[in-house]
Formats: sequence, structure tokens, C-alpha cells
Amino acid sequence: MTRPNTAHSTRKTRFEPKPGRRPSPAARVNTSQGQLRILVVEDEFVSARALAGLLRPYGACEFATRGGAAIDLLEKAQHAGRPFDLVCMDNIMPGLTGVEVLEVIRGWEARRGVLLGKGVPVIMTTICNDPQTVLGAFNSGCESYLIKPVSAESLAKVLAELRLTPRS
Repeated sequence: MTRPNTAHSTRKTRFEPKPGRRPSPAARVNTSQGQLRILVVEDEFVSARALAGLLRPYGACEFATRGGAAIDLLEKAQHAGRPFDLVCMDNIMPGLTGVEVLEVIRGWEARRGVLLGKGVPVIMTTICNDPQTVLGAFNSGCESYLIKPVSAESLAKVLAELRLTPRS
């Protein structure tokens, strides 16, 4: 699948793990170190840091400020055999939108035979609350949709529903 044409990149994204490596695309339990690998995709520094603070009890966050950078990080994690356990993603960003990145992720998972609902959990965290945008995100395969500012309670509830627990 080719990424939508953007100013920063037009290379093909394959997301295929290296031969011999078939990591689980959705670890629903904490890793052996007791931490989830979390990707926060957010172009606003303050929002990214606030979300990372709320996610601290669950694991370590890595950051991407653009959709294309998120795709690159996800691809590198797969190739390294250390996929992300959770993606929290804004929808409105420069370049690719969060929904476009989500479509790339779900397309890659479908080509690998990952059933809907069994891939990496994606929580959309955005200011967009119009019904068309929310429905579009769910139709593209997000697990949850939180309106900013994200509260600790709403995030904890969603993470519990996804069976993602704080590290021990």
C-alpha cells in the first residue's frame, strides 16, 4: 500500500516484519519489564506531554509529531520485533491525519491476517467531536475516541476496557 501523497514523503510503506519474525501485533498485557510500549502521535507539545503524564503508570511513551513519522516508528518497531502495545493519536496533524494513519495500520494488519479488533489498540485523542469525524475514526478501526482535554478517569476507563493495566 502506498501512503497518501504528502510533502514530506511518498515512499511505500510495507510494515512487513523481517523474515523469521512474526511478533504479535497486539500485546494486551504488559511486557516482561512491566511496561507497555506506547506511541503518542500528537503535534502539540503540551498535549503530548500531558497525555504522556497520564500514561506513565502504564509504560514508556515514544512520540511522533506527524502521521508519516508515526508510520515510520511503527514500521521500525515491527522490524525490530518490538511492536507498540498501544497508539494514542490526534486526528488533526500536519501531513497525514490520524484517520489516514489508522487506515495504513489496519490495512497492513489485514494483509497479515490480523482480525479486526486483534491489532494494535488505537485510541484517537482529539478535539474533533463532530459525529462524522467520530464515526469515520471508528469505521477506520479505532478502539476508542477521547475528546481533549483527556482526563485521567476517561483514559483509565478506556485502558481497562482494552485490558491494558498499569505496570506492576
